[in-house]
Formats: sequence, C-alpha cells, structure tokens
Amino acid sequence: MTSQGYDLETLIDGYPATVVRGLLVASRILRRRQLTEETMSMVVAVTGALDLAFNQGKGKVLEKWMKEMEKEEEMTRQDKKPKISERAFSFFTSLPRRKAQG
Repeated sequence: MTSQGYDLETLIDGYPATVVRGLLVASRILRRRQLTEETMSMVVAVTGALDLAFNQGKGKVLEKWMKEMEKEEEMTRQDKKPKISERAFSFFTSLPRRKAQG
C-alpha cells in the first residue's frame, strides 16, 4: 500500500485497523485488475501478430481465442454455483415437508 502513496506511519498509527484492512483489500483488487489488463493487452498483441503471420490478417486467431475464452468463462460460472455438502443435503431432505396451504 505504500507503493500507492500511503505513508507507512500513518497506516500503522493513523488509521483504525478496519480501515487499513479495507484499503488492503481495495489495493489487492486494483492490482489484480491492472494485471488482468496488462495480460489481456499482451494477449491481443500476440494474437494479432500470429494472425498477421499465419492468416494474412484475416482475424481468425483472435476470433477463435475469444470463443474459447467465452466457453471457459461459462464453465467457471457453472463451477461457482453454491454446492451443498452431503451432510447438509441429507439433513435438509430428511425434514418433514409442509403441505401447501391454499
């Protein structure tokens, strides 16, 4: 966080611990986004060069890569669905069911 302009003494003595923790989380998110942007720019540059070298600049390499990235992103979204443990599942399925009132 000192690399982002914060004074070390102010971080240690000046701010409450919860504020420092929040600033730390925010700086990690910012760094992750910066790294992602740098990586994506390099990927676009490399795929553009490969496209120019192998396909005479028709844009097929970047197109295929984007499709693959979309497929991968969909797979990670499916993996992030909340999962329930076996024990919790058995607990909830053994509860008596309420009849619908109406």
